[in-house]
Amino acid sequence: MRERFRRFMFGRYGTDALNRFLSIAALACMGASILLRWLRVPVAETALYWGALALIVWSLVRMLSRNAWKRGRENQTFLRLRRGVTARFSGLRVRWRQRGTHRFYTCPQCKTSLRVPKGRGKLVITCPKCKHRFERKT
Repeated sequence: MRERFRRFMFGRYGTDALNRFLSIAALACMGASILLRWLRVPVAETALYWGALALIVWSLVRMLSRNAWKRGRENQTFLRLRRGVTARFSGLRVRWRQRGTHRFYTCPQCKTSLRVPKGRGKLVITCPKCKHRFERKT
């Protein structure tokens, strides 16, 4: 059975990050649909249900496609968009971890985020990007 499936999938695209995202989004829509059915909101429940089915079908079509070049481009576009979103949250996570030892300021001229040690009194901070100098209390 495993060999049959392997032969069937030969030359097909398979799964990637976009397919995993579509599958998780479909599960989330299904869960929300079940919750809305429980809360007796029929219109939204039906819309979420059909949306989840559409996501599952889209995922299966991508997985079984033989046009690997096009699916690869779709995945690269998705990864680029995801990187833009996750980079912002990654920066916030770093700031949160370092909040006890450092202060973060924004350069008033070029809006670059700057990190300076806490507890040093008033400092003249020089932006490494635009060389603008400004004074802040740490």
